[in-house]
Parts: sequence; structure tokens; C-alpha cells
Amino acid sequence: EYNEEKDTGNLTTKDWTAYAHYDYFMSEKWFTFIRTKFEHDKFADLDLRSTLGAGAGYNFFESETLNLNVGAGPGYTNENFIVASDNDFASYQWFTNYDQYFFNKVFQLYHNNDGYVSMEDSKDWIVNTRQGIRFPLYKGLAATIQYSYDYENQPSPDANADYDSTLSFLLGYEYRN
Repeated sequence: EYNEEKDTGNLTTKDWTAYAHYDYFMSEKWFTFIRTKFEHDKFADLDLRSTLGAGAGYNFFESETLNLNVGAGPGYTNENFIVASDNDFASYQWFTNYDQYFFNKVFQLYHNNDGYVSMEDSKDWIVNTRQGIRFPLYKGLAATIQYSYDYENQPSPDANADYDSTLSFLLGYEYRN
């Protein structure tokens, strides 16, 4: 995920996120996972935040029209700031993934979130959300309206704000096997 915006020629947003997630199913519903995430946000004074974690999850629903799963476990968060002093901590992490088609697949609602809470200071936490509505167009092509909201309870003192929100209009392709 990459985002760069300008307003009357001035840079107002420059951030990116990359992540990897792997599930290993122990039964039809229960799974273990390992995940990592890398984030950069110039206006949050964040040169690179790296998270690594593992845990257990539960798959409530998994079908062509409805999916819901959650997971939680321990993790590690390392924050390298551009100006402020760097920070790292053991963390609790969680995630939720939901999507559901309506009216014979006319549109799909979705909500994904993940969060991290420091094991050392429960007032130090981060939440990232992505929610939206997706319209299948033709043979995997889809149009999406997405609202993203990221919040950090204790951001860098040099950050412009403790949250970031974006409304996006996307055109993409969904590959399904």
C-alpha cells in the first residue's frame, strides 16, 4: 500500500505499508499464524515501524459469500523515527478480517483491522483499519470505495497528528482460485 498526495504543489501525505501473513490450519476452524508488517510515514516521523508476531486464530465463517476470522498473540514492535528517539517493545497483537457479498454478489462489504498494545505500557497502542464497499464489474475487475483510519495513542512528539485517515477510490483485479 503506497500513498503520496500533494495539495497546491505541497506534499501533504507520503506513507507506505507492506505486510506478510501466513496461516496454518490445525482444524477446520482453528489456525496458528505468523505475520510481519513494515510501515513508513513521513508526516508521523516514522522512518520504519517493523512488527513481527505469531498466535492463534479462529475462522468463524469461510465461504464464497461470507468470511470472518480473528486472531491474537504476542509480538514485537520496533519503531525507528526520523527525528525522535527510536522505540521498541514486546506487544500483544490482534486482527479481524470480515467480508460479505450482498444481493447475489452485487456488492461486497469488508472490514479489516489490526492492532498492537505494548506489554510494557498499556497506554502505548496502535490500531489500523480498512473498510469499504467493493463492486465486482467484469471477470475479476472490481471498483472499491475504501476508508482507512490509522490511530497511534502515543505517536512521536514530532508527528503532525496521532491519526491518519484516507478515503480512496480504487480499481483493481481480484484473483480467486
